[in-house]
Amino acid sequence: MRTVSITKNYETRAIKSYDDEIGTLIDGFNAMLSEIQHRTLELEKEISQHKRTQEELLKAKQVAEDASRAKSAFLANMSHELRTRSTPSSDTARSWRRSRKSADRRNSPGSPENSGRRQAPAGAYR
Repeated sequence: MRTVSITKNYETRAIKSYDDEIGTLIDGFNAMLSEIQHRTLELEKEISQHKRTQEELLKAKQVAEDASRAKSAFLANMSHELRTRSTPSSDTARSWRRSRKSADRRNSPGSPENSGRRQAPAGAYR
């Protein structure tokens, strides 16, 4: 028993010399060692499987974090591109609206250019 306790070698078996009570104890001890050995092997397999799973999860987490960083960089870049490229077109649209409003004011009845012109009655040309 001491050898098994110290070395943790559960393959070791006690040698049965007699078929009396001591022999029965030795049989029970050897059966217990077999059960411990079997459970130890199962636990070692399970532990190694958990380690593999943990490594796979860590790799998957790293891939997900890399993808998230790439997505954030892409969105930041696209946002910047859209803002900087749309600035000239929005400036153009704004100036077009201003010039359009100016043209509408020039053609309005109260504008200085049209102050001497006579206005047609509402709905006359429909």
